[in-house]
Amino acid sequence: MNILVYVLLLYSYDSMPPLPDLSKIQLSEPPFWREPQESEVLINGFAGPFYGADLMLDLRSFFFWGGFEHKDEWDELETGNAQCSYQIALPHLWLKPQLLVQLMSRDVGYGHITPGMQFTVFTPVAIATGMFDYSLWKVADDLASEGAGQISCTFDRISYMPQLIISGIYTDKRLKPALYAQIHIHRFHFMLGSTTIQEPLSPHIAISYKALRTEVLTDIKTGVQHRTLREYFDPEIPIKYSAELPADTLRIGINLGLRIRMNNHTLTLEGSYNDWLSRINTGPDFVISTTREVTGINIGLTMQNNLRVGILKLYHTLHVQYDNIGRAIVFIPDYYVSDTLGIILGRFELSGDVYYASERSGLQKTLPGYGTANTMAGVRLSFLKLYLTLKNITDTKSELYDGYFLKGRQYAGGLEVSQRF
Repeated sequence: MNILVYVLLLYSYDSMPPLPDLSKIQLSEPPFWREPQESEVLINGFAGPFYGADLMLDLRSFFFWGGFEHKDEWDELETGNAQCSYQIALPHLWLKPQLLVQLMSRDVGYGHITPGMQFTVFTPVAIATGMFDYSLWKVADDLASEGAGQISCTFDRISYMPQLIISGIYTDKRLKPALYAQIHIHRFHFMLGSTTIQEPLSPHIAISYKALRTEVLTDIKTGVQHRTLREYFDPEIPIKYSAELPADTLRIGINLGLRIRMNNHTLTLEGSYNDWLSRINTGPDFVISTTREVTGINIGLTMQNNLRVGILKLYHTLHVQYDNIGRAIVFIPDYYVSDTLGIILGRFELSGDVYYASERSGLQKTLPGYGTANTMAGVRLSFLKLYLTLKNITDTKSELYDGYFLKGRQYAGGLEVSQRF
């Protein structure tokens, strides 16, 4: 009997120590790591009736690109651009200081220098990402400054990954902040906020669905929509810019989007309805102005195709845009079509693009529709590429803007030197 009790005690006794409570164990965040990338150096130059050059250095963490161009397609224009950045990866922290410089000379000169910073911070409770920059502008003989910033905190340890986004711009010597909140439920993403938290509020609601091959977006907003001069600036339009820009004011704006990916093919369909109380426009003598009570419907279709068969690579993009804005905003065509095609066959490269724009409102009259076509043919020999560019093949001389006409066919030859290591 005693032996039987002893055997039962041995069987029921657990000599192993108790298992730890894994829920109370705090594991440290792994150090941030980024896969090394190839370095590349590229030097490019071209000359003809239009000429220019650019230099690109991509040395893993360090990136630099700079270039200038002189062209006279419908008006003499000189532009210069440069950007430089450096990536710093530390434990739980990623930094990317950067510098952007842009210069333009037409009838008057414009330019800005913009230092900035992007960052990501990994903490036990959230991931914080953000950016900020500050632009010092020279607009003709005037000096101005503006800034922009955003910080997003994602609480990735909590269900639905709630996200808080604070952003803002600094223009007209005033800070204009915005606030958003976002949650993620499976493949659905819900965002609610205001494009300005100053009076009056400007509500903004966005709902999106994102799957591997499909994306659907619904976006509704109203109220004041602020933009910086850097966002609005376009050297391809002969606008006389000013340091202070008026804001758009929406009675209501509704945007819908659908994107479908099928292997190497992408189809994007976008549509919007906007009812503006006031909208930025171009007034007499190409001076920025505003127009009240504007309604517009926009529909855009984009198809992208990338194919590769052996030594043959083909890149194709077709975009069709319809804008029904009642000719209230100048220089916007009722519709336009843009089609680009690139072919690489071994050492030989051929690319081209076709663009057609319908009639559109000018400052004083209706501007006629026009079409242009450009092409580039080149051959690559090891690290060298020789190419010939032909612009406005059809020798079109239509009136592009009031008093500005296309100047016909132009060509230029170029040499590109590139090396990866």
